[in-house]
Amino acid sequence: MSKSTSAIIAENTITPFNIVNGIVVGLLVIAWRNTGDDRLVWDSLGVVTVTIFNTVLAIVQEVRAHRALARAMILRSIPVSIRRGESDLTVEPNDIQIGDVILIRRGDPVPADGSVLTSQGGEVDVSLMTGESDPLIVQPNDDVHAGSWCVSGSFMMRVTAAGANTQAAHIEHLVKRVDLRPSPLQRQVNMVFTWSFVLALVLAIGDALAAGTALFTDVDAIRRVATLVLGLIPEGLVFFSTISFITGILQMSRLGITIQKLAALEGLASAQVVCFDKTGTLTTNRLSISHVIPLGTASIEICRDTVAGIANAIGDEGRMAQAFRSASPSPRDVPAKQVVPFSAERKYSACRDLDGTWWTIGAPDVVLTRENPSWGVAQHALSEAGVADRRAVVIATTNEDHPIGPH
Repeated sequence: MSKSTSAIIAENTITPFNIVNGIVVGLLVIAWRNTGDDRLVWDSLGVVTVTIFNTVLAIVQEVRAHRALARAMILRSIPVSIRRGESDLTVEPNDIQIGDVILIRRGDPVPADGSVLTSQGGEVDVSLMTGESDPLIVQPNDDVHAGSWCVSGSFMMRVTAAGANTQAAHIEHLVKRVDLRPSPLQRQVNMVFTWSFVLALVLAIGDALAAGTALFTDVDAIRRVATLVLGLIPEGLVFFSTISFITGILQMSRLGITIQKLAALEGLASAQVVCFDKTGTLTTNRLSISHVIPLGTASIEICRDTVAGIANAIGDEGRMAQAFRSASPSPRDVPAKQVVPFSAERKYSACRDLDGTWWTIGAPDVVLTRENPSWGVAQHALSEAGVADRRAVVIATTNEDHPIGPH
């Protein structure tokens, strides 16, 4: 759970480092009041400065991090139109119940987990949930999750989980969870601090016993004991560790990374193995044409020029269209008098030349169809080129009235 500001202040103020320094400073102040020697005040001023500086930096950084996490909401509070029984209602996302039916249109967020009932070319962006950059086509009986967005078409879903029971709410809970375990460097600093404090305490007690009653009136004796304790406590180690952490966090924040605690940065630096799953976040987010396989008499260069020209004529946007347009530096001029833009429902795009010829680009099973005599030839050509497991598209022409007629 995310912590309140008061809890953050208390956690960073009541620390062993601050407690020890507070005790030493308090004893120096008591001695100053008894003796009136201003040197004791100056002795404690440096300790107070370092203590306050460390504490304020830690509090400010952690408060900023928790505020950033509070804004990092996967679920958006947007009113949703639902069908509950025979009634159509508009409710807040927190009021959605299991069994409600919701129509999701292009641009709408998915407010709950559910199962798709019907789909009219629906595609969802799941990058917030899985990191996958490519939209997913949804079909009846597919599962969809809160935190995704409809980017194309529309679909109707029945809610199976809502509110805190959704996967998005679970992810938010994990992100905002506070881990209080010390980092490797923190454990080493704590060990040095503990043993230094024990040694300083033993020596201070010995010095105090040697001074006897003079310790209560002799300012030099008091300062000697205080210097002994403060000299063995690694004030500078804590101070410069804080400075190093703050410097690293500022650099990370410029990259859009939120650090919850100062020591979290060092914990990341100490990692020896980092495990990722394969999603769109680990790719360059670009598509390119790896192979061009002519099924007719045209050369590969002519095919590339034609692909780029058709893509320019259709004018679609997206990474697939960009890959087509980059197929050739000198695309063929395809004057199009009619254009059919790509859609997930059709699975193809097309343009019609001035002479009535359709140029079609799309999925092989839609543009070519399995019944076409060239289907086997195309599959054999893909296998021979060693690219049968890659995404394939077919570019074909037809003189019929429809872009996916006989080719």
